[in-house]
Amino acid sequence: MRNAYFIAAGAGIVSALAFVSAMMGSPVTSFFLFMIAGLPLYVAGVGWTWAAALLATAIGSLLLVGVGAREAAMVYAGLLGMPAILLTQVADLRVSVTHPASNTTTDRWASPGFLVLLAALLAAIVSVALVTVLHDSLPNLSEEIGKLVKSTPQFAGEQQLSEEQLKQIIDIVVTMVPAAAAMVPMIAAVLNLWLAGRIVLAAGQLRRPWPDIAAMRFPRGAPLILAAAAMGSSTLTGVAGTAAIAIFGAFFIGYLMLGLAVLHYITRGKSWRPFALSAVYIGLFLINIWLALPIILLGLVDTIFPLRRPPAGSGTT
Repeated sequence: MRNAYFIAAGAGIVSALAFVSAMMGSPVTSFFLFMIAGLPLYVAGVGWTWAAALLATAIGSLLLVGVGAREAAMVYAGLLGMPAILLTQVADLRVSVTHPASNTTTDRWASPGFLVLLAALLAAIVSVALVTVLHDSLPNLSEEIGKLVKSTPQFAGEQQLSEEQLKQIIDIVVTMVPAAAAMVPMIAAVLNLWLAGRIVLAAGQLRRPWPDIAAMRFPRGAPLILAAAAMGSSTLTGVAGTAAIAIFGAFFIGYLMLGLAVLHYITRGKSWRPFALSAVYIGLFLINIWLALPIILLGLVDTIFPLRRPPAGSGTT
């Protein structure tokens, strides 16, 4: 137990320092540091129960308060700490199921699909909270977006934007802020949970079997949530509209992950698999949304008409 306290204390300190560094570096460095700032919390939670993640979050928050960054401490606790605590707690849940026919008992753990959907829900909640708190700062955000658009090479030269065109671009970007505010924490949470699991597994500290991530599934009704969020994004206003946009952004990433899982699953045992998966991930980095859409469609199709049939092979990725 004493080791768990030391692990939690160290995790909280390292996580808080990474979070502070993310607020002061260049955009690329800041993004990278933010994406991994929660990793120590997840390692503590996966390896030493969710209580260790809770203690690590408390220590990290207190450290930020101690240096005079109270607002940053609140953002840190909500953006990084809360998902780490809840996701590691749920990931560690186990239910024993007795089979009457064979009189045997098996253990069932939280599935990867459920954890991804939970991460999406938490990211949407965090996004709505952030946008609500920062609502008064949106005019300043619009002004900064306008400066950024005007400074881009295609608009800074001969092709000048009219005030009406500039306003339309700014309105679109500001409208998508809740979606972006949900997408980034969503990716960070799932990535950190996976990395923490790998680290703890390598250390021999993982208390549950490693799941077959490529075989993860979403409930059949999950596409209805995505569809409802898409409709609400265009019809609702106020907090309800913000929530719809945030949910759409989070589930957009969730179905992208599901589509990638399908690709990992159906390419098992194929000699060209490394080249195909490498091309997909590089394409996602370079082409972004245009390649993401068919992958998301693949995940949606698999939810309704399963494309993955057991047995699928031996390894997991």
